[in-house]
Amino acid sequence: MRIHYFSNSIIPSTQANSVHVMKMCDAFSNNGAEVTLFGKKSKLDLSHLDILKEYDVKNYFDLKLLNQHYKKKFGVIEYLMRLSKIYNSKQNPDIFYGRHIHSLLILKNKGIPLFYEAHHLPITEIRRKMESWLFNSKNFKKLIVISNSLKKDYLLKFSNLNEKDILVLHDGADIREFRSKPAFYDSQFQVGYIGQLYKGKGVELIIELANLMPDIKFNIIGGNKKQVYEWEYKLKNTHNLRFWGHVPFNKTEEYRQAMDVLIAPYQKQVMSKGGDEISKWMSPLKLFEYMASKKPIITSNHEVITEFLDTESAILCDPSNINEWRDAILLVKNNKNLRDKLVDNAFNKLKNNYTWSRRTEILLNEFNNN
Repeated sequence: MRIHYFSNSIIPSTQANSVHVMKMCDAFSNNGAEVTLFGKKSKLDLSHLDILKEYDVKNYFDLKLLNQHYKKKFGVIEYLMRLSKIYNSKQNPDIFYGRHIHSLLILKNKGIPLFYEAHHLPITEIRRKMESWLFNSKNFKKLIVISNSLKKDYLLKFSNLNEKDILVLHDGADIREFRSKPAFYDSQFQVGYIGQLYKGKGVELIIELANLMPDIKFNIIGGNKKQVYEWEYKLKNTHNLRFWGHVPFNKTEEYRQAMDVLIAPYQKQVMSKGGDEISKWMSPLKLFEYMASKKPIITSNHEVITEFLDTESAILCDPSNINEWRDAILLVKNNKNLRDKLVDNAFNKLKNNYTWSRRTEILLNEFNNN
């Protein structure tokens, strides 16, 4: 099966969306599909093979990355113009798949089945209309969303969708046969967060925890140089908190393995890079990577997170109650049996339900049935 995957992701980049699309294409390829990924070219001058290596991709697939040296105001138009120049309709793929609504719209009349993946509701009216146009296309087959909550809201907002039009597939992670060596060794108990530093991700809560718990080391892996510099300057007297900055995806497991517990303190409102509020619909990729790492997890008790984690596989805390987070860290630190139970249950959940391979197997079955 030949799949053309259309993404607005910059590859490589620090964004989780680039990890998502690269891992999806890797898994599609591993399951026998012939994949071409369309996306935006990074300013980093990396070869095709170096990009695959940075994302820890095991299977070769084609990359069509467009230069993005254009003014933001006309970015989408110019991106589509560049896409139309390199896109060869004679390739005749079996499936159009993607997260980029603009690309799929210009392809909707080519007689090829369309599958659209969305990670949040459209924020603007024009975006809502564009998605509605796509859903009305005779070639549209299925909307893929990352949570049951998002499916419910799509059904409420779009009268031209029904239950059979939407498939819920949470994010995922790979099962690793071999564990990476830890990025560092330290005898003190290590708490780790790996991800972006946007509003609502919980950095302020981690800082508060570090001040409450001076005998425990806190580590934040992620963020750009400017963000890291600003936080380090503000917290230069907090000696048990370290900002490591961004590391390439293929190195993040080394940092997970250096931790005794991994946390994801999402607040009541969580913002994306684009400023969208996503707490109601998210399926955080980092949590699935945490599950794969075989480390105990402490995260926020959001309803959307409980779609794939429960109290048997993670400790779930009130986002605004700092005492719950402190007590949870101490509980994990002092109870090996609890640590082992959480790790085993989370890993088994991932292995049985949430691997990238499993996700693409379900999709390939959908493709074959349409």
